[in-house]
Amino acid sequence: MMGTLYFVLYLVIRGKVPQFFYVSEISWIASYLFLHSYQIVGYKGQRMKISVIPLICGIGVAIISIWSGIFGPAILSTGVFTLAAGAIVYISVFQILYGDAPYKSSICILLCIILQVSLYISSSFFHDYTRFNLYFCIDIVLTISMAMLLPCTFMEVGKDDVH
Repeated sequence: MMGTLYFVLYLVIRGKVPQFFYVSEISWIASYLFLHSYQIVGYKGQRMKISVIPLICGIGVAIISIWSGIFGPAILSTGVFTLAAGAIVYISVFQILYGDAPYKSSICILLCIILQVSLYISSSFFHDYTRFNLYFCIDIVLTISMAMLLPCTFMEVGKDDVH
C-alpha cells in the first residue's frame, strides 16, 4: 500500500511518473516473509508433509516469478521473493486441500500471492501509468486482499483456541 501511495502522490504532486527504486520491492518481500512466518506460527501444531499438488503449485509460482523477471536483474531480491512465495503457496494449498477446516486466511494469502505475481507480470505490458488500467485494478484488489487478512485471522482465532 505504501508503494502505491508513494506512486499516486508523486504522480499527483509532480505530474510525472516517478522513477522507481527497489524500496517498495523490499517492503513487499518483507511482507511476504511476515506472511510466511504467520503461516508457520498459525499451523505450528499441525504436521506438514510433502504432497504433490501443493509442491507443483509452489514450484509453479517460483518458476513464473523467475521467468517473468519480477525484480529485473536483482538476483537476490528475485531469489528471496521466489523462495518466500513458493513456500507460502505450498503451505496455503496444503492447508486448503488437507487441513481440518477451510482456512479463510490460507485462501486470502494464496490470492495475495497470485495477485502479486499477476501485478508484476502486468507491469511489463503497461507503460502509461497516468491512466487507469488493468495494472491499477490488480493493485487495488491486492490491497483489499491484504486488508482482508485481519478479519480472516480474527474469524479463525475466534473459533479456535490458538496462540
